[in-house]
Amino acid sequence: MSATINNEQPPCNPNDDLVSHLPAELRAQIIAHLDTPDLAILSRVSKDWRQTCIPHLWKEIQLLTKNQMTGFFGKSATAGLGCYGGLYTRAFKTRFPETMWPLLDVDMRQEKAEEEEGMVVEKEGNKRIQLERFDLLLPQESDDLLPSDADPSGRSIILTNKSYYIILNKFLQTNICMHSLHTLHIYRVPPNPIRVLETIATHLPTLRVLHLFAGGGVPYRRMPCLGPEAARKFLENCPAGLEELVFGVKVKGDQPPELCSMTLPSDQEQGASRRMTSKHPELRILSLPGAMNGYEEQVLAAGEGGFLQGCTGLEVIESPNDALLKNYWITDNDTIRAVLSGEGVTGTGEPAPLHGRILRRFCASMADTGLPQLTQEQQQSQLPLPQPIQQTQEVVDPSVRDERLANSIWAIQTTNRAAAEHAATLPAGPGSPALVVRKEVWHTIVVHGAGPLVAQAIVQTSSHQDGILVALDLIDPRGVSSEHIQQILVHSKYLRCLEIRHSDNLSTSHGLDPPRTRLLVTDMLVSPCWGCLLLTNLHLEIGGIPRSSESTTAGDSTFDQQESHRIQRQVYRQLSTLTRLQELRLGRACERQDIETYEAHQQHQEAQHTIGNGSEKVPGFQRDCLEMTLESGLDLLGTLSELSVLDLSRMDHRVGEPELRWMRRHWPHFRTLRGVSLPK
Repeated sequence: MSATINNEQPPCNPNDDLVSHLPAELRAQIIAHLDTPDLAILSRVSKDWRQTCIPHLWKEIQLLTKNQMTGFFGKSATAGLGCYGGLYTRAFKTRFPETMWPLLDVDMRQEKAEEEEGMVVEKEGNKRIQLERFDLLLPQESDDLLPSDADPSGRSIILTNKSYYIILNKFLQTNICMHSLHTLHIYRVPPNPIRVLETIATHLPTLRVLHLFAGGGVPYRRMPCLGPEAARKFLENCPAGLEELVFGVKVKGDQPPELCSMTLPSDQEQGASRRMTSKHPELRILSLPGAMNGYEEQVLAAGEGGFLQGCTGLEVIESPNDALLKNYWITDNDTIRAVLSGEGVTGTGEPAPLHGRILRRFCASMADTGLPQLTQEQQQSQLPLPQPIQQTQEVVDPSVRDERLANSIWAIQTTNRAAAEHAATLPAGPGSPALVVRKEVWHTIVVHGAGPLVAQAIVQTSSHQDGILVALDLIDPRGVSSEHIQQILVHSKYLRCLEIRHSDNLSTSHGLDPPRTRLLVTDMLVSPCWGCLLLTNLHLEIGGIPRSSESTTAGDSTFDQQESHRIQRQVYRQLSTLTRLQELRLGRACERQDIETYEAHQQHQEAQHTIGNGSEKVPGFQRDCLEMTLESGLDLLGTLSELSVLDLSRMDHRVGEPELRWMRRHWPHFRTLRGVSLPK
C-alpha cells in the first residue's frame, strides 16, 4: 500500500490580506509599534483591520502641532470623537487649550441625549467620554526643528487671556474628568492659578498623580507665586488618594490678595476641624520644585493637623531649587525634620512619614578635611551628626582626606547601630516608657573631590535597607571608579538626582586633563539592572563604547559597526527604563582653552548650513560615546516621554535631521538640546 504526498502549495492570491488571518493578539502586537498616521492608513485596509486599529487610534489623543490641532477641528475628527471617544478615549494630551472645546461639545450633546431619553445611554455613539489622564503642555516655541539652546519667553508660557483658565476649569468640572481622572499634568501656567487649584481640590477626588507648573520644560522663573496661606490650604485639601504630587510654586508673603486666599466649600461646612481630617496616607512622592523662601513651616507643618503629619506613607521628599539656593530646609529645619521623623505624632498611634527616619545632608567642599572618628557619646546619642570640619590652613594628603570624609559618611550607620544596642539594654515593662529609636539616613550628599573610599561609603549607604538617598552630587571626583557608579545606580531606589561632573578649570602641571570619572559600558552591561527608577536628573558620562570609526581594517568596518550598534542598543535599553527623566546630560563641559576653537568650528558649520557636533580637529571630544542615531538604537528612548533637556556637549555623536524630527515627535516636552550645531 503506497501513499502519495503532494508537496505543492495552493497558489497565493495577491489580493488576499494574509495578515488579517493572524490571531487578534498578534495583530495587536504589530500595531503597537505603529504611529498614529500609519494606524489611520491601516484602518482603511479592511473591516478586520479597522476593528483592530480603531481602539488604538482613539485610546490616546495627542495634539502637539498646529496641523494636528487643525485636523482635530475637522468634521471627520469630530464625528469620530462622538462615535468612538466614549468607547476608547482614556488619555488626552494637548498644547492648545482651545482643543478642549470639541470634547465639551460632545459631552454636552451626550448629556442632552440622556436627558431626552431619561436614562444613561450605553449604546455606541452616545457613551460619555471619561478620561483617565489629561496633560496640558507648554506651547511649541518654534516651527523649526529644535532651537539649539531654547529658553521659553514669558508670552509663550503665561497667557494673559482669562479664557484659558475658564476653559480649563469648565473642562475639569465636567463628567469627562470628575469621576475617572487619576493622572493630571498641567505645565501651562494660568494667569491666576488659585481658581485652578480650587477646582482640583473640590472636583477631582479620584486623582492619584498630580503635576502642577513644574517639569515639562517649565523654567523656575516662570513658576507661579502664591501666598503661604493659599499654598497651605491647597496642600491640606488636595485629593486624599494622591500617590505622587509635584507642586511647582514660589511661596512669597508679599503677594496681592487674589493670590493669598483660597475659598473651599469645606471651610464653611467643617470649619477648623477640616485640618484635623486632611490626611494623605497614600502619598509616596512629594516634590516641591519651586521655593519656600522661609515659609516651609507655615505651609507644611502648621499646627497639629499640618500637611506633612498626614502623609504617613511618604517615602521621598525633595525641593531641588531650594537646595540650589542653599536652603536645605528638608534636612536643616528642626521643625520639619521632627515632623518627618515622627516626633510630631508620637503618642497618637499614627505611623510616621518616611518610616520614622531622620533626614541628614552631607556637604564637603575642597576645604573640608572630614572627621577622624566619632566619640562613643556621639555614637550612642541621637544628636545631629557633625558636618565635615573645615580646616583651610591645614594641608591634608588627598588619601587622608578621603578616609576622613568616608568616616564621616560611615558614622551615620555606626550611630544607628550604637543607638539600637543602647535601646536594647534598657528595661522594658508595663511601667517603662516606650523608647522609639529613629534611624538617621543621608538625604543629600554633595562632595568635592571624592575619592574611592568616599565612593565606597556612598555605595554602602545607598544599598543599606534603611537608605533614602535622594540627591547625589560628585564634583571633580578623583578615584571614583566606574564600578562605584554602577553600584550606586543599581541600589539607590529613591534617587532623584545624580550628577557626576567636572569643572572647566581642572588641569595637571603638564596642561592635560586628569582622568575623568565615567561609567564604562563593560560595568553597565554586566551588573544588574538599575534600581533608580525615580530618577529625574542624570548628569553622567558613559564611555568605553567601540565605534566603527576606530577600525583599522577597512574590511572589518561593517562588522565593527554592527557590533557597536548592538552594544549601544543595550545602553539605550538601560536608559529607557528611566521613564521619569527630565534632564539627561551625557556630554562634558568645554575646557576654557578650547572654547574659542570650538566656537570657531561651530560658526564654520553654520556657514555651511550643516548639522554636526563640532568634533573635527577640536581637542577634548569624547570618541567612545553613544552615536545618538536611529540606526544605533535612539528609538529605544521613546519611553522618556518627560524629557525636556538633552546635553551632548563635546560628544562625537552623529545627530542629524532624522534624529531631530524623531526627538520632536516622541518627546513632547523636549525644549533644550546642547552640543548640536543647527543650520540657520
